[in-house]
Amino acid sequence: MPDLPGFQLQRRAAPLPAAGDFDPWGGDLDALHAWRNFGGLNLDQAFRLFLENPLHYQEDFMFMGPAAFDHYFPVLDRHLREFRRGDEEDDGCAWILGAVMISQLEATIPRPLAPGTVMEIAGLAGFVIREIDRYAGGPDEQRRILAEWHEARRLAEARSPGN
Repeated sequence: MPDLPGFQLQRRAAPLPAAGDFDPWGGDLDALHAWRNFGGLNLDQAFRLFLENPLHYQEDFMFMGPAAFDHYFPVLDRHLREFRRGDEEDDGCAWILGAVMISQLEATIPRPLAPGTVMEIAGLAGFVIREIDRYAGGPDEQRRILAEWHEARRLAEARSPGN
């Protein structure tokens, strides 16, 4: 991943998230599933795995703990920024990934997302909103995707430092 912003570069130097970062609640089956899929993977490996089946792996991002999500957020960011719609049925998981962002932003237990991740989500939301034609051609699907990403951006901006 060339040309990464500073916060994303810091992730590459940080230790990989541990099992407890994926499941800080102790026994959450969905979080443990995310650990089984992504635990121990660096960002490049995680991105390659995600691309194998985004519809399947998006759920792992919804349920991983905030420390793991903070670390692996660049996987989703890169996917959405590089995605090009190939057919009418493929939105690159843009709608559900907007819901993932909302879920992660609304969670405060065990802790909220890192401020840097929150700012990155706001930036990605702006990108998806501006580039909606990448993800959906029809107005109904565009409205569906935009609703999620407008809410994600609103939540991220409300949680950004200084607010």
